[in-house]
Amino acid sequence: HMDEDAVARIYGIFSGKAIVMTSIPIAFASAAAAAVMPEISTAFAKGDKKDAADTVAGVMRVMMMISIPCAAGFLALSRPVMMILFPYRESLDEASFYLALVAVTVVFYSVSTVTNAVLQGMGRLKAPVTNAAIALVIQTVVLILLLIFTDLKGEALCIVTIIYSFLMCVFNNISMNKGADMPIDAKKTYVLPSVASAVMGIVAYFVYAAMSVLLAGIITSTYFLNLICAGVSILIAIFVYFAVLIKIGGAAREDILKFPKGRSLVRALEKIKLL
Repeated sequence: HMDEDAVARIYGIFSGKAIVMTSIPIAFASAAAAAVMPEISTAFAKGDKKDAADTVAGVMRVMMMISIPCAAGFLALSRPVMMILFPYRESLDEASFYLALVAVTVVFYSVSTVTNAVLQGMGRLKAPVTNAAIALVIQTVVLILLLIFTDLKGEALCIVTIIYSFLMCVFNNISMNKGADMPIDAKKTYVLPSVASAVMGIVAYFVYAAMSVLLAGIITSTYFLNLICAGVSILIAIFVYFAVLIKIGGAAREDILKFPKGRSLVRALEKIKLL
């Protein structure tokens, strides 16, 4: 029972701003998945399931070291990040709130993207499609119920996006493990990056808040004040993330080399004595 213009506005903020932001780190997962698919297919064709499992575990670990801190960063700095790219005042609060809500989908979609590639490499081409269809039906039913029986609007879209991405993640993992045993070191893959990301997010939030107060009287432009504070906060956050992750044993030199621009990152970390 909403006006069409209101519907278009809410959906535009959700899909054209919040989802656009989360799609950036997910693109890394898509690239990694495309790169690893031939290797997995070759391993399965040779019957070497251990090699395939090791490849999947390595890719998944690197993807979680990228996607988990991205999700934490979107959660901690949703408004500053959104203001840099979409500084339209009237929709800034809603767009920032939607981004914070859907931030966790970066992790779920990264996992489901990699597992999609693994299932295709295993020759199970129908499994991802079937899983997506089931998740879509559940998502649609939940969305209809939320829109009819609650006052949620854009929040309902965020909730069902989380549900869909989570279900795809779960269903794909179940399908993958049915075809072959794919053991994942949960501590190194999920727990340690999450711990480092939580510390990083807290530091980024308070650095941004402190800088905003300190520079408010010096920089009069709200946009440039936000840009400088967010930029410094993000740089410090990256340093804190890797410092914590390395110190708690969540990443080794070999893992970081697999990152985009991994060699440059390793050299930088070596110069500041973190590696």
